[in-house]
Amino acid sequence: MAAIGAALSVWGTAPAEAASFLEEVPVSDWSYQAVNGLIDAGKVPGYAAKIPEGRVMSRLEMAAIVESAEGNQAAMTPTEQQELTKLKNAYDYDIKKLELINRLDGAAEHLNQQSRTHDDGFTPEEKAGLKKAAALADKLSISGYGRLRNDHRIKETGGRQTIANKVQVFVASNYQVNEDWQAHADLYYRSSLSSGFDESRRTLWPDDNHTGIIVDPYITGRLLHNSLGIKAGK
Repeated sequence: MAAIGAALSVWGTAPAEAASFLEEVPVSDWSYQAVNGLIDAGKVPGYAAKIPEGRVMSRLEMAAIVESAEGNQAAMTPTEQQELTKLKNAYDYDIKKLELINRLDGAAEHLNQQSRTHDDGFTPEEKAGLKKAAALADKLSISGYGRLRNDHRIKETGGRQTIANKVQVFVASNYQVNEDWQAHADLYYRSSLSSGFDESRRTLWPDDNHTGIIVDPYITGRLLHNSLGIKAGK
C-alpha cells in the first residue's frame, strides 16, 4: 500500500483518478468477458483459470491481467489483439501506475540487497570496541528504585503535621565475573528535604534528617564444585 501511495503521488493524479485505481469494476462490465477470452485462449501468462462468474475485480487487478497479456501480444490473433488494444485503452492510466509500483518495488528490493551486503562503515578498532561493550552488557546488570517519602502524624485538633520529607535512592549493580563468582555494589542515597530535626515533632528516628551516600561492595560465589556458598564484604 505504501508503494501504491507513492505511485499515486508521483503521477500527480487528482483525487478522483487516484480512487479509481482501487475502484471495483462492475460485474456487468465488458472487461470480464474480454480478459476471460484471452485467458481461455492461453494468451495471458500466469493466469490459467478464467475469472469466476460474479467475482468482482478492482481496476488494479484488471490492469495486472492486461499488463501480463501485453507481454504475449505477438502470439495473439488479430481479433485478440483488437480486444487487448481496447483493454489497454480502458486501463491505460492504471497500467502506468502499476508499472511505476513495480519499479518502486524493484528499487526497494535493490536497496535492501545493498544494505545487506554493504560494509557497515566501522573500523576494526570500532568493531572490537562494540564487541567488548556487548560482552560487558551481557555480564553487567543494574537495577534500583527511587522513593519520595512523607512522614507525618495526625494532630488531635484535626489535619496532619509533617515530620519530614525525604528522598531515598537505591541502585544495585551486579557483575558476572565467571560462572561461579559475582561482584556487587549497592548504593544507597538519602536526603531530607526538611529544614532540620525538630524534637517537638516526635520524629521516631532522630537521624532521619541526615543526608548521605552509602556504598556496600561485596562478592558472592561458590567453592568446592558449587557445594559451598560464599558471601564476603557485606
